[in-house]
Amino acid sequence: MTSLSASEIITRSHGLLAAGQDAENLALLEEAVRSFPADAEIRIMLASALLRARPSEAREQIAEAIALDVDDARRVTRAATMLFDLGEIDAARQYVAHAMRILPPNDAILEVELTVLGGEIAAVLGEDEVAEEAFRAAVEGFPEVEHFWVTLAEFLVVKARIEEARSVLGAGLIQASGTEKLEHLMRSLGGPLHE
Repeated sequence: MTSLSASEIITRSHGLLAAGQDAENLALLEEAVRSFPADAEIRIMLASALLRARPSEAREQIAEAIALDVDDARRVTRAATMLFDLGEIDAARQYVAHAMRILPPNDAILEVELTVLGGEIAAVLGEDEVAEEAFRAAVEGFPEVEHFWVTLAEFLVVKARIEEARSVLGAGLIQASGTEKLEHLMRSLGGPLHE
């Protein structure tokens, strides 16, 4: 292990994840953090692995990763997503705000990902107008991204706006590049797959 560089460890970790070898990946990353304690990317990858295996330990690694490099907008976004998944809504919102401040110019997809995450946080906090505005901005900015359509439609379903959700799904089926999740949700709502 110590003979591998940090970049080789990151590559190996991606391979283990792709092969579904979560336990091996976790062991690799835990050892890697001991070998490369100042590598923010390895720490955030360990946090992600811990999120699945031992969620209570993930928070510490998230904080360590960001403390090592507070100016990487993609890493801060990943940290915010993990914090949201852990139910740490206030911390996630703070990370989203920070990531928006350090967002690289012309990174429209990261900006919309942050907007959607901000919308998900707003929805949890009962800020429905903010959430809906974020979700609609995502489908308008990137209509080819199925996930954004699904997020908006699921929000509308939760708010008991079923006909609107069906309409959104119909539009998504036309505009998104992948439609498997859209089709599944449309079927679950009893709507037509093709107009």
